[in-house]
This record gives sequence, structure tokens and C-alpha cells, in this order.
Amino acid sequence: MVRISIKLIQMVVFVILISLLLTAGCLCKETTTLGCCNNISYNKTVEGCCNGSIYNVTTHFCCGGTIDGFPNHGCCNGKIYDEFTQNCCNNLIYMRTTEGCCNDSIYNITTQSCCDGTIYNSQNQGCCNGKLYKQAVEGCCNGKIYNVFTQSCCNGTIFSSSSSTKGEGCCNGIMFNTTTHFCCGDSIYNATTHACCVDEIYNYRTHSCCCGKLYDYVGAPCCGCKLCPSKEYLCCGLFCYKPTEDSCRMY
Repeated sequence: MVRISIKLIQMVVFVILISLLLTAGCLCKETTTLGCCNNISYNKTVEGCCNGSIYNVTTHFCCGGTIDGFPNHGCCNGKIYDEFTQNCCNNLIYMRTTEGCCNDSIYNITTQSCCDGTIYNSQNQGCCNGKLYKQAVEGCCNGKIYNVFTQSCCNGTIFSSSSSTKGEGCCNGIMFNTTTHFCCGDSIYNATTHACCVDEIYNYRTHSCCCGKLYDYVGAPCCGCKLCPSKEYLCCGLFCYKPTEDSCRMY
């Protein structure tokens, strides 16, 4: 009985020792709100554990076992990068000034671009509503691809270029009849009563245009970018002369 009691006591002591050792090895316990970081409790709502160190999650972050607190830094696959000059694409860091990310692939923004997840050569191709087109022969009009040799785009509407011979034209996004009207700058004018002086419409019955300048009288010729005094004058090269008083002498 004595031997049995001694063995029982030894077993109880052994269990107690093991329990104390286990308790000493873990000074904190994980809960829904508390965490255990290197045997130190921390508040999960505002703190985190990074490689055995506690940090404030509102001001810092953990990246690859390193705590970082710079506001313009980010984490990409365990590596810290500068978000002002760099970015992360499919766990790879790339430079914002020369590269871009398209469908998890990095591309050169100087020679390439991204079209609906597809990288293409921006030197000879374009992207129109998610579809690629050849810039040499095609264009994009309001999300639709058209042939630049046989068609034109006017304010988002595609029309046949050959139809211009039938009287259709485009001026500043407005369709007009080319048989009766013309385009002057950004405006359409009636060719039967008006004309165009550079980019300004005028009534040719009351005004004259000489080398891009409008004058409020008509009939006088424009010689060498100078409007002659009256319709009695003619041009002699770049100069005005009056036939009733002088002859044309080229100097």
C-alpha cells in the first residue's frame, strides 16, 4: 500500500510539473479578440503580430516579416515597394513610369497598351470598345471600327466617304449637304450667299477677303495681300494700278 501510494504521488507530481511547464511555455491564449504574439497578448482589432513583434494595424503593416509604417509603401508578395513610383502586378513589382499591368501581365507602356485584358502593339494598333483594330486602315467611331479609306466618322456616326459625292459632309461633328454648303473652321455656310475667309464666314456681297482679312466693301481686287482702293483698279503682280491713269509695269 505504501509503495502504491508513493507511485501515485509521483504520478500526480509528474502531471502537475508537465502542466506547469506547458503553462509557462504559453503565457497567453488566443480568443476572438485577443491574439498571442511571442507569448504576449495583443488586441486583434487594432494590433497585429509580425515575426514575433506586435504592431499597430492602423498605422503600420507587415510585409514578409518586416513592419513598415511609411504611408506610400505597399506590400507585393512579401516585398515592400513605393506606391508613388511602383505598383504590384500578379505578385511582381513594376515601374509606373515605364510599365503597366494588363490581365496580370506586365507590359511596356511606351510601345504597348492594354485592350480588355490583351496586350497589343500601340504603334500600329488601337483599341475600340475592347476590340483591336489596325490604325493604318481602320479607325474607331463611338465604339465601332470602320474603314478609313471607304468610311468616315462624324460626331460618332459612321458614313460612307463616297457619299460625299452625293452631298454628305462632316463639319465639326455636324453632317451637311456639300452641294449647297461648305465648312469654314467649325461652322457651315451657304455657298450661294457666303464665303470663307480663313475660318470666318462672311457675306461676299457686302464684304471682301484679302489674305485672311475682311473688308467692308466689295469689287476691289486683292493684290499682294493688299486690297485695292476700288474696283477700277487691277493687279500688276503684287501691286494695284488704275488702267485709266497708269499702265502695268513690272519692276
